Amino acid sequence: MPKNKEITVIAARGVQAYKNKNLTRKTKAYKQGTHLRVKAIVKHNLTTRYQLSNGYFVSANKKLVIQGKA
Repeated sequence: MPKNKEITVIAARGVQAYKNKNLTRKTKAYKQGTHLRVKAIVKHNLTTRYQLSNGYFVSANKKLVIQGKA
């Protein structure tokens, strides 16, 4: 879990948020530089996802998001 429960989007194209942890049912897109609040870390098979405070899921890929505010 990120220390201050925040992540920052670093991907140039941003990231998509999804309703399900298997990343289906796109709901919202977050632009680069957006700070997101994390509620939990969720495992899906061998992959890790972040569950946001609004209940949506985003990938925890290091190339897409970083921990903390940057």
